[in-house]
Amino acid sequence: MEIDANLPLPADTDLDRLIERQRLDHLAALIHTHDVIGATQRGLAEAEGRPDDEPYDSASGLTLTVGEMREVFRRELDRLAPVTALHVLRATEAASNQLSGDRHRAIIAARADGQSWSEIGAALGMSKQGAQDWFNRRSIPMFQDHAPAE
Repeated sequence: MEIDANLPLPADTDLDRLIERQRLDHLAALIHTHDVIGATQRGLAEAEGRPDDEPYDSASGLTLTVGEMREVFRRELDRLAPVTALHVLRATEAASNQLSGDRHRAIIAARADGQSWSEIGAALGMSKQGAQDWFNRRSIPMFQDHAPAE
């Protein structure tokens, strides 16, 4: 399935499969869809309780009634994948773990290439000590995961 991070995800999207792939463009599409859902729900909430025949004030210049806009909002929600904040959290956690592993491997490669901890820290926007601390915190769980069972 081809995903465009600039377009909301369609209703038939398998969100669990999308999250499992751990691709950053998929994460962006999930976040974008969640944002579109939120904006649409806010528009629908604003239209609720208003008379159907009242003109709907639209920044886009549309000349629709509140009732017509309400239908537009509902159709929009029906065509979107039902992305929740929990989907976004799962996806950002997966991406964060992936990027953290990529950062760890890049630090190992930089050190193997002779880069100093000061240079690595500067590349990461932190001090030499901050880079070393981050690396050591990330390395300890890796070794614990592979430690022999007692």
